[in-house]
Amino acid sequence: MSGVVRFLRSQGHTTLAYVSQPVNASPFICSESVREQGFVRAAEECGYGDGDVIVIPSLCNAGEQVEQDMYSGIVAQLLSVVRKPTGICVSCDAAAVPLIKEMRRMGWRVPQEMRRLSDSTTISAPPLPA
Repeated sequence: MSGVVRFLRSQGHTTLAYVSQPVNASPFICSESVREQGFVRAAEECGYGDGDVIVIPSLCNAGEQVEQDMYSGIVAQLLSVVRKPTGICVSCDAAAVPLIKEMRRMGWRVPQEMRRLSDSTTISAPPLPA
């Protein structure tokens, strides 16, 4: 996570977000927690302050919630903050693509307004089907 945050800082990002896996679908919950804590710690070490970082945690016990609704909720949280993040780190690639699709659906211009990094350090927003 330190490398990811340093990269985002070097690219001029002033506000960051970390988006956890939307639902605890993985049996490796501990790994998710370690990533999140590492991201927050790295952001602090790189000089980001309290209002510069938002963390969107996993939705525990989401039950039968529709995937689109989960991503709509995540994007709504990202859009509702005072300072919209310019860089987002997503905990897994499987969550990154539907998140980008929902961001675009809600009018967020990706990648023009935003860059994203997942744990595989993909640094772009791929074209998505409509």
